[in-house]
Amino acid sequence: MQLPAPEPEAESVLIPAEPDITMPSVVAEVANEEETPATVAEPVPSFPPLPALNESNKALSTDLLALNWKAALPALFNHEEMIRHFVVTVDNIAQGQLVAGQPVFMKPARGYQVEEITQNRFKVASSNPERYEPYIQLLESVPARQLSALKQRYQPLLDEAFAKLGYPDVTFDQRLRQAVPCCRNTNSPKRCRVNTSVSNVYLCR
Repeated sequence: MQLPAPEPEAESVLIPAEPDITMPSVVAEVANEEETPATVAEPVPSFPPLPALNESNKALSTDLLALNWKAALPALFNHEEMIRHFVVTVDNIAQGQLVAGQPVFMKPARGYQVEEITQNRFKVASSNPERYEPYIQLLESVPARQLSALKQRYQPLLDEAFAKLGYPDVTFDQRLRQAVPCCRNTNSPKRCRVNTSVSNVYLCR
C-alpha cells in the first residue's frame, strides 16, 4: 500500500514593515511659514530729486518750514542763498568769527544794546541778551531728529557749497564739528567781543 505524498508546507510570506515616512523638511518649513505671519516691510519714503544749488532756495524753504517750529518763529530765517549762507556761517564760526554779511537769520528787531560807563567807555547792556531769546526758542522748538533728517537730505548741496570755499582737505561735516564747541562757549559773555575794526564782525575768544 502506497502512502499519500505529504502536503507541501505553506510558504511563509514576509510582509515588509511599512517604512517610517517622515514629513520632508521643505513641507515642514512651509507649514511653519503658514503659522508665522510674514513681516511686511515698511515703505521707504520717496523724495523728489534735489534741485541745483543755485535753485535750491524754494525747495529748502518749503522743507524747512514743514518742520515742527514754534508758531511765528520761522519768520526769523533769512530765505536768501540759504545753503551758501549756512555753509559760510559754519565755516566762520569754526574759525572763531561770525560775519553778518551772509546771515542765516534776520536781524533782531532791536539794535545792539550798550550802556555807557564813563565818557567813550561802554559795556553790554544787561537787557541785550533778550534780543536773542526768540532765536533760542526757535532752535529749541524743533526735534533734533527732524533737523538731522533735513541735513541728510541736503547733504550733497551742503558739500557742494562748502567745496566752493576752497578747502580741499576738509569736509563740511568736519567743519561743522569744529564749529560746535564755539557755539557752546557763547554762553559766557567773556568769550565774545565786538571787533570795532571790522564792521559787523564778532569774534569768539
